[in-house]
Amino acid sequence: LSDEGVIFISIDDNEQAQLKLLCDEVFGEENYVGHFIWVRKKKGSFLNKKIRKMTEYVLCYTSNERIKFFGEDAYSNKMQPIVKRTNSLKMLKFSKYTIKTKLKDGEYKKGKYTSGNTGVEFLNDFIVKDSIVISELLVNGRFVWTQDFLDNELNQGTFVELSSKFGFNVLRHNQDEKFKTPSSLINSDNGVGTNEDASDELSKLLNLELEDVFNYSKPTSLIKYLISFIKKEFINAT
Repeated sequence: LSDEGVIFISIDDNEQAQLKLLCDEVFGEENYVGHFIWVRKKKGSFLNKKIRKMTEYVLCYTSNERIKFFGEDAYSNKMQPIVKRTNSLKMLKFSKYTIKTKLKDGEYKKGKYTSGNTGVEFLNDFIVKDSIVISELLVNGRFVWTQDFLDNELNQGTFVELSSKFGFNVLRHNQDEKFKTPSSLINSDNGVGTNEDASDELSKLLNLELEDVFNYSKPTSLIKYLISFIKKEFINAT
């Protein structure tokens, strides 16, 4: 592989394990990105009495750690929660006038207003006026962010909202620039077809009957989808 190279190799489960060992030797185990699971059939075959095979694998290697894989744009205008049940408990301090809210105007006493692992505990009384928390707010919860990260985000223009159900959500300052990496599962949700679609394509292209088209063909939608992972601006990204 070149320094900017990426390789995708399609294989079924009969030789997938052997191919992985071979590619680790050729390209280096450290350059293994992972394998994608492609849904190659809509209904599967009933000839096998033990398993109905629906998928194949696409192994991926690249020698450039800086290359990013693009899956889809992130939500550019959707609020994201900053409390998750898997995080450890920590306290965050929000300065006055930094939180917008859908709560009604008034004074709210300290304490827990929600239960469960995603609930938060307000450590001081606070006042809401004109849909703004006008008090300094100390909160215990399973926050994703640290205090330093929160302060930096607020300084750059990140928007924080306290929902009517006392949940903390944010719209980050650079959210419209963010993207999701591709899922390890490739199917029709990604606009990718099946072996049947590939046979139809070849039949029309070569003007042949379906039974005369060679086996194990791949749809162009699969090739296009894999190529779309690599965008030029991501090649030399740091």
